Amino acid sequence: MAESFDYVKQLIDEERYMNHKKDDWGGCNVIIISEEKYKIRKESIDYLKSNRKWINIVKTNYASSIIWLIETLKPYVNYDYLNKYEYYGELADYINSVKDTVKDEKELLISIIYFLEKHEPSWEKELHRDDLEKSFMNWYQFGIEHNDPFFVKFVALWMGFNEKYISFPGKLKFIDNETRATKIIYDVETEKINEFCDENACIIESIHEKVFNSPFINVFTKEPVKDMKKGYLTGKNKKNYNNLINKNGIVQTKALLQTIYQVRCNLFHGSKSPDEQRDIALVRCSGEIMEMYMNAII
Repeated sequence: MAESFDYVKQLIDEERYMNHKKDDWGGCNVIIISEEKYKIRKESIDYLKSNRKWINIVKTNYASSIIWLIETLKPYVNYDYLNKYEYYGELADYINSVKDTVKDEKELLISIIYFLEKHEPSWEKELHRDDLEKSFMNWYQFGIEHNDPFFVKFVALWMGFNEKYISFPGKLKFIDNETRATKIIYDVETEKINEFCDENACIIESIHEKVFNSPFINVFTKEPVKDMKKGYLTGKNKKNYNNLINKNGIVQTKALLQTIYQVRCNLFHGSKSPDEQRDIALVRCSGEIMEMYMNAII
């Protein structure tokens, strides 16, 4: 039995699904929805079915728990663009076949895990293909499961994100004032983040609207984040703030991640307090946004 599904079983045993509120999910020609929400959306779903006859609907009062499981399983399931429709289709078929025979949602969730374990070929992803991926997944896993205290969540998620951008060269060009020659500095961490964004532009653009329409973005657009080690707004802080509120797409994302990096630096250097309301808001919202990006990366 592989280690990753064992971890999800542990979360089920701890009843982590109990606080999940989302009861309506759709993707890959599958809709999972509660009985109550189905009544509200019935007309739109019927229209969708009339145009896509292969839509698979899972209608159950256990919808929120199933959606929690689907979202929790994402890092551990071995599917890609070519077979994800197959994965979600088989999952929906199985849930529909057993949803009315189980006694409660815990039994249903555990049975889904057993179904995935027995499936041939296996749906389980080999998480630890190399040390870098292992470290990333461990920090990601730790972060999303530690919402409180939220300072811990942000630190854990940033440590995981660090594994993704740290391998980039971090080239920064500048003009030597004496010789006027163009020179390059390597190993600049902020440039590593920029290069990561360029390399993963498609992923970043796919969730741009979700990130920048989230309530978490407001704390960053309200006012710039200072470099607390220096005690003032640097030129880079101001530039990031202007790009954050005035630009779109990859430029805006770079500015946001650079700003969150400043929050990280302030926190790591002892310039954040769990008693200050703005510090609390910055760290909390940084953690929520990092979860969105890292979930998209994996």
